[in-house]
Amino acid sequence: MIKSKKIIIFVLVVLSAVVFAGFRFIPVLSVQGKKANYSEFLKIKNAIEKTNTISKDKIIGDLNSLAMMNLMEQEFLDILIDNVDHNLKVKAEDIVSEAIIKTPDLSLDEVSEELYGLSSADFRKLVLLPQAKRDLLENYFKKNNQDIIQAWASLYGTASVKVYYPGYYWDTKEYAIKKK
Repeated sequence: MIKSKKIIIFVLVVLSAVVFAGFRFIPVLSVQGKKANYSEFLKIKNAIEKTNTISKDKIIGDLNSLAMMNLMEQEFLDILIDNVDHNLKVKAEDIVSEAIIKTPDLSLDEVSEELYGLSSADFRKLVLLPQAKRDLLENYFKKNNQDIIQAWASLYGTASVKVYYPGYYWDTKEYAIKKK
């Protein structure tokens, strides 16, 4: 009897761990078939909350929507870059790596944790790389005398966006993720 209880408890603990681990990989949204998972969503949401607590200018609005929009914009960035110049992704990586190397007294671990509550790897992936991509994309459009706003609007208007997070949807008229 005691042995069977131990086995049942062990099985329940293992199943709970598997469910918990798998839960973080559930998609919260899909952009053109590319899914963003719950783990990334939580990291961005927590970073927004952390920044909001130390900032003078408080972010007003639904943090879930803001976090999902951030994830979606990162996916849109990659799609737009793929449409214009695949090399911009590599250049963005190089720019971020070079900037980190050129700043000798930078403690990226401490700064990213203190300001955003993110590890340095997550800070690089979720904050630095998207900003470098935005900058490179903007420069690309300026050099080629094209309108970046029109490119964004076209992408927002034609992209397939699905929100899997309960209680939220993609508003095709305002190009925003909203609460139901």
